[in-house]
Amino acid sequence: MLLAVGHCDGDSTRTISVHYRGSALEPYRRVLEIGQDTAEAPLGGAALLDVDGDGEHEMELRGMCGAGPNCEGSIYRLNRDRADMFLFFSGGYARLAYIDGHLVESGRSSCCSWEHHVFRPHSAFEPVEESEMEYRVIVGMSIRADADDDTTCTFLDRQGRIVLPQSQDLLQLCEIYGADYVLAQPDALPR
Repeated sequence: MLLAVGHCDGDSTRTISVHYRGSALEPYRRVLEIGQDTAEAPLGGAALLDVDGDGEHEMELRGMCGAGPNCEGSIYRLNRDRADMFLFFSGGYARLAYIDGHLVESGRSSCCSWEHHVFRPHSAFEPVEESEMEYRVIVGMSIRADADDDTTCTFLDRQGRIVLPQSQDLLQLCEIYGADYVLAQPDALPR
């Protein structure tokens, strides 16, 4: 896969194109071309990366950034027949990762907290929908000197209830400020 980014002086549009070939014997063919407004995303651009670790590259388009590490981002993947690319995921994040089959969008939410959105995509060949979010994970560090516990990690389900994650691998999201944290526990069920 090849990525080309073009910008002519005086032009307000950055052109991003991705070219793909199935084997070394085939010629490259364009599978995606996007224009990006440089006034809206002066530091934007694109990169090829393997988000899910399956050996197939995706294209990440980065957009406008805020004051912190969070920037707009869109992930484009090859479709089944590898004839073109489609928008697989779009959001605002500092980083993306795959953990135990979950796509995790992570961003700083304040000076002392991070929020992770944990999605379980139902297909590698369809866009990730908001309804596929299994957890919202809030990791906050106390800045009070008299606080007993410095970092709290809370997993919330779609209804906003505190839950424990089905996958123990997701607990690594709690370690953004280190391995010493308190995991919020669900309320006891009524008897």
